[in-house]
Amino acid sequence: MGNAADLQDISTYPSVMEIQTSPNPALRIPDEPDDPLDFEDMVAALFAASRWHVSQNIRSLDGKTELLEADIVATQWEANGNVRRVLVECKSGDWGFRDMYTLLGHKTYLGVDNAFLYSRSGQEKASVTRHNQFAALGCHAVVIGGSQKPAQEIFEGEAIGSEVDTADVRFWRRVFQLRRLLLKSLHTKNPGTEATEAIRLMKLQKLLVEDGLFAHPDAFSRLESLTDGYQNHSKLARRTAHLLDSSPEGSSQNFTDAMYGNGHPLVYAAMFLDCRARLATLTAVVDFLLTEDDATSTSKEITRLLGLPSSMNSAIVKLRARSQLHLYPIIWQRFVYELGGMILDDLESEEMAHLATACGANIGTIKEALGVWDILFPLQGGSWLTRIGGERIQVLKMVPAPIQGLGALRRQRMHEAPKPDGLAYFSSFTDVATATFLKRVNNIAYHLCNEDDCPDHHLSVAKELDAKAFEPF
Repeated sequence: MGNAADLQDISTYPSVMEIQTSPNPALRIPDEPDDPLDFEDMVAALFAASRWHVSQNIRSLDGKTELLEADIVATQWEANGNVRRVLVECKSGDWGFRDMYTLLGHKTYLGVDNAFLYSRSGQEKASVTRHNQFAALGCHAVVIGGSQKPAQEIFEGEAIGSEVDTADVRFWRRVFQLRRLLLKSLHTKNPGTEATEAIRLMKLQKLLVEDGLFAHPDAFSRLESLTDGYQNHSKLARRTAHLLDSSPEGSSQNFTDAMYGNGHPLVYAAMFLDCRARLATLTAVVDFLLTEDDATSTSKEITRLLGLPSSMNSAIVKLRARSQLHLYPIIWQRFVYELGGMILDDLESEEMAHLATACGANIGTIKEALGVWDILFPLQGGSWLTRIGGERIQVLKMVPAPIQGLGALRRQRMHEAPKPDGLAYFSSFTDVATATFLKRVNNIAYHLCNEDDCPDHHLSVAKELDAKAFEPF
């Protein structure tokens, strides 16, 4: 392994390709290897960079029977209560109209407005008439690259446009790659008895969230399902750490290690799933409050609401009057994955302004939104936003270090950091203690994305984490 001067640029790519989306000039985006997961991450990044809330790998089961598996569901909430939701399937290889029929079935099952099949190349014998038939049913083929043009006038206004920043797309592609890698440890072969039970619990919670997001036809049922799942499977990270310690009670060394940025990959995976469950519950609350149409005034709906945990019922009452509630899911998606769930004291005004611009909100709305977890998931003492050690930084509790590392990576560009070695990489825009923290989580994220440096990291703690770091982009 190298030394601290060995910096690798993981966010630039050798070529670009064009996406045909509208009559506007084509958006130029990073070209990726012809790998299905890379392609899916890139498409998800296009939506995330365009103020869509992105859910990936959605599954719905009836018992052990899989009813649906969708690559991407993207959602936008509007102030007038309108919810725009699209289904996206990604095909990096060949595709045909049979795939469009499947897409139509999934669209109907989920009840979304439109469905898109993104592909790298056009269907060779595409019939304009057949395309128009599917388009009339809300199913559209969007070709990235190649010579065939999609139905541009149909796609206009439905998703992304050419104003999306290429660097933003590159960054979000890294976000979705790292999210996949965090869960890779769930598929480790022969993990051992303790890890096997931890993996079983994580897979169960993962499926409950994926199924609860969209499986139910009405917003209240989704909220009820996700709230119940969160209540019954909360503190997954702590339970995972205790299982790995073989100690059901008391303090956990694995949990402590994860809190200080040198944790077991399975604990990081559990922290991510816990965080994802809370984000999913927030989206369900917003869905419900924007689409309820005064239904809660009926005795039936009041009875249903009383069936929720008292904390959730109280939260719904508090949040109902907030005029900018529709922006909360996008703000939280950006806050967690783009800023790593962190705000630097030295640059708080700049970082709040960045969130406001990226989310189309004002500073007051950003501050109000960042307090919503204290309303939805109240802690017995303190707030979800806290401080650690002597660093001048506010951090969201239970965000795994690799995702905090994404926040460190993003700040290198946000604050125009130069490219020197060591702590100067971050101390050019913050104090030494905070720079040390940012460097540490940055390096943890680097090692997760570069398995060759730590091939056994899925079931052991990665060592020598100061060896390399991301470069800004």
